[in-house]
Amino acid sequence: MSKIILIVIAVFSISQSWAGENLKCNSGKGHFTDSLSLEIESEKVLGLKYFSTAGEYSCDVSARRGDEDTKWSDQGKITTINFDEGAAVIEQRGNTYTVRFVDLSHGYHCGMNGQLAEQIIISRGSNKCKIK
Repeated sequence: MSKIILIVIAVFSISQSWAGENLKCNSGKGHFTDSLSLEIESEKVLGLKYFSTAGEYSCDVSARRGDEDTKWSDQGKITTINFDEGAAVIEQRGNTYTVRFVDLSHGYHCGMNGQLAEQIIISRGSNKCKIK
């Protein structure tokens, strides 16, 4: 019986990883880069991964709907991800998603001199991020 349950769990996990859409973009050159990935299903954001490098330093912000470290809320086309300190606000307008980091803890997400973007814009059909 336990073998059957494991197979069902494995199949469910595989189907979850293929569901929806994964938007990815990059910006910058060399040692100064930003990358963003959004997991989306039925126009609803399910996951966020942001990584930046500034020389030897980096920042990393990751969240997945239902994880233990974040609280998610949706209001129309705006998704807010609350961390212990600060938030990520994601706004959808057509094929474009704008991610803003609001009062996000630099010390928790970045190395000493890491640079956290204030705003990242990602659009369907483009692999380039617009960073502000």
